[in-house]
Amino acid sequence: MKILIDMNLSPAWIEHFKEFGIESIHWTQVGNIHATDVEIFNWAKENNFMH
Repeated sequence: MKILIDMNLSPAWIEHFKEFGIESIHWTQVGNIHATDVEIFNWAKENNFMH
């Protein structure tokens, strides 16, 4: 399972998920902070991340 953490959540969630063996990434690491929801959802789908 891979989780994309949206802008409204803290990047600190990455470490929390890591404790349970879950790969995650915060949107600020891969995309524009002004991206639309559609852009974010499309990126997640194309890169096999849950959002």
